[in-house]
Amino acid sequence: MTRTSILLLEDDPKTEAVLKETLKEYEVITATKLAQAKEILETYAPRLIIIDYDLRELDGLQAYRQLRALVPQAKYVMLSLSNSIPLAVTATKLGVSAFLRKPLVAEVLKKAVEENLGEEKIMLGPLKYPWLRGNSSAIKSFFAELRSLLTSGRNLWLVGEVGINKIEVAELIHAHSFRKNRKFNLVDLSSFRRENMEAQFWAVVKEMTTEPAFGSLLLEEERCGTLFLKNFEMIEENFKQSILNFFQKRKEGMDKEILVIIDAYQFEKIPEGYQVLRIPSLRERKEDLTYLLGWYLSFYAQKYLKNLKGFAPDLLDYLVLYDYPGNYLELEKIVEEGVLKASSEILELKDLLLTFEEIKNISFKKIEQERIEELSQAQRFFERFLYRTLLAKASGDLGVVARFLDMPKTVLAERLEDLID
Repeated sequence: MTRTSILLLEDDPKTEAVLKETLKEYEVITATKLAQAKEILETYAPRLIIIDYDLRELDGLQAYRQLRALVPQAKYVMLSLSNSIPLAVTATKLGVSAFLRKPLVAEVLKKAVEENLGEEKIMLGPLKYPWLRGNSSAIKSFFAELRSLLTSGRNLWLVGEVGINKIEVAELIHAHSFRKNRKFNLVDLSSFRRENMEAQFWAVVKEMTTEPAFGSLLLEEERCGTLFLKNFEMIEENFKQSILNFFQKRKEGMDKEILVIIDAYQFEKIPEGYQVLRIPSLRERKEDLTYLLGWYLSFYAQKYLKNLKGFAPDLLDYLVLYDYPGNYLELEKIVEEGVLKASSEILELKDLLLTFEEIKNISFKKIEQERIEELSQAQRFFERFLYRTLLAKASGDLGVVARFLDMPKTVLAERLEDLID
């Protein structure tokens, strides 16, 4: 089995020997000079780089800045004889994952290395990103892809349908990237659609992306870490190409550590230098629907002080079969409106702002789902489901349903009686 490689920038043979003995299950590649480390990085991109702050050639923070410019996606651990808290805080703010004092304690070093080489955990928080929770294969694949992208260092082409909150996904990526100590900046391209506004866009972007001059007092947390370009599809083709060329070339003087995320609805043509991250639609995650419905019901019941305990069976039938063209935002809106209108402890079909036409379309989907081959049996099943659902929506008013179906009320009543098993 291939051992995981670690790059060590260390010019003290004793410290090097201790570190290699402690981390003997890893392949530790040593560079004693910064130039040697840079040469190694021309053909090798380690996931972890360990730097001794007490180098004779230059201090470790200077070395860190230069190496991170070459391999921004790597994790960094710094060693030092100093017990200076301000130094440790400065290193951490600059993006160093762990600051360890020498002489090294074997268990502390091992733990720091294991934590930085382990799989990135995506933390959603108790109330944020509820729509990204679930156990479906689609959402698991999404997070697996997201974890791999966090270490790639490449710009992202973020793809998702209408009704998917891509801003939240971009914020989540930023919060788990090595740029998390910097700012998350959002630029809405729809504000710059007119030709005479493009110059203003470039002024804004260049201010965000220009590398600070040497000796600048600009703090790390004041610099741009992630730039999210919203509504990319809404601008002209020439403007799009100019933006892509600008970030692809990364000219001299531009901060090369900034992650650019472009908001897109399709990915037939992915520009060079970008990696695609596609957010699954709600239709692809029907296994997660019960959980999501329960989460939103609980959240809005608490928000609007309603004592709601669940969903009526006919409403659940409808919600499972519905296609959600508006995705997660539509699902959330449906539940919120239902909670506001609810008058009992159970959310019912009549509480939702649905048209009879929508219910009829869902009834066709229900018969497809059941796969009933015998025609007369399929017809009875369809009618029973349709009439039951329409009556639930109309709060049991037979006259309202009869008018929608354009049939006499007495005929509908007889048909309902005939359909009872």
